[in-house]
Amino acid sequence: DRNGYLLAESRLSYNVLGIPQDIENLDELMGFLGGVLGADPVKLRRSYQGRRLNPFTPVVLAENLTREQIFTIEEERFRFPGVWIEKGYQRRYALGQAAAHVLGYVGKINVSEREQLKEYGISQLSVIGKDGVEKFYDRELGGSGGGLQVEVNSRGEQVRLLGVRDANPGEDITLTIDARLQSFAAEILSGKVGAAIVMDNDNGEILAMASAPAFDPNDFTDRSRSGNISQVFSNPQAPLFNRAVRGRFPPGSVFKTLMATAALDEDVVDPEK
Repeated sequence: DRNGYLLAESRLSYNVLGIPQDIENLDELMGFLGGVLGADPVKLRRSYQGRRLNPFTPVVLAENLTREQIFTIEEERFRFPGVWIEKGYQRRYALGQAAAHVLGYVGKINVSEREQLKEYGISQLSVIGKDGVEKFYDRELGGSGGGLQVEVNSRGEQVRLLGVRDANPGEDITLTIDARLQSFAAEILSGKVGAAIVMDNDNGEILAMASAPAFDPNDFTDRSRSGNISQVFSNPQAPLFNRAVRGRFPPGSVFKTLMATAALDEDVVDPEK
């Protein structure tokens, strides 16, 4: 924010991935991971099948591993070809619901977005901004992804690794938002339906912009909380709708001040009227 308070950050996380063509015994692998992660192997397999794109594209099998889980998987990797630990990043939003509509959220790219952004080198695994600041400044915040260049034979089997391209981090940006005012605006809207905007009249900077009801953008970046997303979409009060910039409201008596000022400025009335 304007005072240096961290509104959104990318925290280091470790994920376990698998290359479909190199996995020899899927049932055995899912049973092993289920034991390590404390998860249902059937659900893990279903998730794997749903995310699989092609034989070469890595599939995220689990995210946000603990140190103990990382060590256990690394110790047993020799038993499971095509499985490895990847260092990744996960978005965290410090104010949660309070700044949801200002900041927006990030998520995996869908088919229509991939078609629109393909000229920018966006891949089918990319994470992009979905709303708010995250979407508007996506190219600045997103940086560029890394990848592996792999040689395969005529049967589509991996022969050797030719090279690695490192990912480049995006830029840091500072908003005009004041985190304390933003939190206060969200607090006074708690339990209500509406919007609140605080603007600096001298330069037009937006100090706070809140919409209610809201949602927690962390639900979209933390897979363990993905169950909350269905509640967001099914809520009849539409928490994703940003009433501060898209809502229509009658101006109320505050509009009289504006009209009176205009009338005085245009000499339609005098100050004594």
